[in-house]
Amino acid sequence: VISKPPGLLVHPVTGTPNKGPGSMTLCDALLAAYSEQGLSKLGEYPGIVHRLDRGTSGVMTIAKTDLAHTLLVSCFFSRKTSKT
Repeated sequence: VISKPPGLLVHPVTGTPNKGPGSMTLCDALLAAYSEQGLSKLGEYPGIVHRLDRGTSGVMTIAKTDLAHTLLVSCFFSRKTSKT
């Protein structure tokens, strides 16, 4: 579980420049910290279970294994998670 600050992109977006120190995404940071072998390979982006908009801060869950990814996505899909 991580705390995403406002202004940070979760993943690369078409049409958004991805150059320079201010353009790092959460996906970039996760890959630098864990490499692809340390993150779930399910989904479009390694480890990402759900996303938050760029301007939104909040808690995000990151999956390090495919099993964790599957279980977390299921919890979000069936609304077994609560947000306060």
